[in-house]
Amino acid sequence: PFSAILNRQRPRPLGIHDLRLVAVSRTGQLALLSSSGTANITGADLARVPMNGGAPLPVEKNIMAADWAPDGRLAIVRAIDGVNRLEFPSGTILHETSGWISGVRVSPDGERVAFIEHPVRHDNRGSLKLVESGRVRALSGEWANAGGVAWYPNRDEVWFTASQDGTPKSVWAAKLSGSVRPVVRIAGALTLRDIAPDGGLLATRDSERLEMAIIKDGEPDQRDLSWLDWSRVADVSSDGRAVLFDESGVGGGPQYQIYLRRLDDDSTVRLGEGLALGLSSDGRAALSLTPG
Repeated sequence: PFSAILNRQRPRPLGIHDLRLVAVSRTGQLALLSSSGTANITGADLARVPMNGGAPLPVEKNIMAADWAPDGRLAIVRAIDGVNRLEFPSGTILHETSGWISGVRVSPDGERVAFIEHPVRHDNRGSLKLVESGRVRALSGEWANAGGVAWYPNRDEVWFTASQDGTPKSVWAAKLSGSVRPVVRIAGALTLRDIAPDGGLLATRDSERLEMAIIKDGEPDQRDLSWLDWSRVADVSSDGRAVLFDESGVGGGPQYQIYLRRLDDDSTVRLGEGLALGLSSDGRAALSLTPG
């Protein structure tokens, strides 16, 4: 993590390594998560530390997301028993899903929690939801790619970044009544991180790519097998001559694409839409999952 003062060029490192920032409290406490990789299932270690320095203090394990409430309590998402569980405060279960939860944000009054629920593991497809008075309801329909949530100050609106059709994410605003409107779109993918009290947005412009490669016996170097922008290996044939993979990034479109890469002649064949799961033992069929 770094500290940066607006209108100054150089950020200052906080001297904390191998942890990523997920939330800052009103009193300057940082909530930090250990690195969880690109295929996180079990969650990460949550720690807290004052912004002005000190050693991170372990708080919880198996945490997927977290946010501070105005009174200093933590809202967390815990990965446990094959589900993601939203708790606020810690130990009080508000919601759980067999998919996964991201973008947890407590409202400025501390009474509501907004989040994105993703129905399929390792997939960013999801919908914006709200917990209010113990009841969970959707603030939007399902998006092809969703991630990044913040409450707009002094308005009954939750702002978030999402894409309807697999194009790069842009900023949208959802009223608590359920209507959604566009806010900001640029040439690139945005992820909303926070909104200042004066309404200024903190967002990142993201460039994401997942690559795949092969290392064969007798060859000194790995060979790049990447196809589009998010090439995810699902299976390798029993004879080692073919790779089943899918493309679920911008290049794969809203329904994603499944391919088979034959290593003998270096050819790639499109099999259809969806997420790839595995090859049959004889290599003649592939199991897939449709996003819907």
